[in-house]
Amino acid sequence: MADVKVNLSDLVNWTPRQQVAWMSMLENKFTLYGGARFGGKSYWLRWALISWLILQGMRGHKHVQVGLFCKTYAELEDRHIPKFTQMPEWLGTFSDSQVYGLSFRLSEQYGGCLLYTSPSPRDS
Repeated sequence: MADVKVNLSDLVNWTPRQQVAWMSMLENKFTLYGGARFGGKSYWLRWALISWLILQGMRGHKHVQVGLFCKTYAELEDRHIPKFTQMPEWLGTFSDSQVYGLSFRLSEQYGGCLLYTSPSPRDS
């Protein structure tokens, strides 16, 4: 596969409010991000975790693992899982494995980090 050069900010395309939350996440131990329904919270959370994992890979921290969870599997399926299946192939792959369950693994060139979403629905 050929190297793909993409500016992360062009790929993510955060709103100004989401950009402030991202900077807060980088500068603080905790960041609270809330708001009205359909305000982009799930979008921001998904891309903030992916961006943070890429940053860790750039710093030499390979195979870092994070989790993204919801109260119910139905909420996770509605808000996040379909979005992971639409990620650019060069960025990583979304899969259901016996070991990691449903997860998005970044390509090795971005650190090979892993974003867990849940155990597989077959385990429910």
